[in-house]
Amino acid sequence: KLKYDCPRLVHALAGSGGEIMGSCTGQAIANTTLGLASLGYFNEEIFEKIGKSVNVVIGRNNQVICNTLWAFGISGLIAKDEETVRMLWDEAMKRPPTEFTSENLTQLEMARLFARSEGVHLEVVDDDGSGGSKRNLMERAAANFTDNAATRFERNIANDLKRFGFSGFKTEITPFDNGEGGDLLKIDIAWKKEKVALELDGP
Repeated sequence: KLKYDCPRLVHALAGSGGEIMGSCTGQAIANTTLGLASLGYFNEEIFEKIGKSVNVVIGRNNQVICNTLWAFGISGLIAKDEETVRMLWDEAMKRPPTEFTSENLTQLEMARLFARSEGVHLEVVDDDGSGGSKRNLMERAAANFTDNAATRFERNIANDLKRFGFSGFKTEITPFDNGEGGDLLKIDIAWKKEKVALELDGP
């Protein structure tokens, strides 16, 4: 992952990304995608150029594919780059479920949920026969993910909102029905009926 803000690098990739990505290995492309997304650089032009090199990524290991899917998920560009995302997803679905680590499975579930929030349905295909259902393993990985509930800062904000007369909100709420996704993508404070969300201290 990139550890520091790098606007000049992002600018260079936006301008010459096609040439740069075309000469990169799948691992390098995945690392760049993951690093940019982790720092919040969701440049549509860069992600589009990354998509043009997706075949190089597909030929790599599960971690590379899952990292890239997760990066597209948090970028909010799944619907825009749906063809790229589906190519990555379809390749992941072809692989035996037991070859994925718990982190990989969590990334897949997060990508699926992000896609759903953008109106894109990614079907989970169970290629079983080698020990385990992808659907069950992904759900289990999501269930094992813990967000450590509300922080003291979040509780203070919720109390302040009440003090100023705001009501009807809930804390640590999932945007999905029936507890789908476990603790993944929980919103710090939300008015569900009004569809208003308040994220206080991180994505």
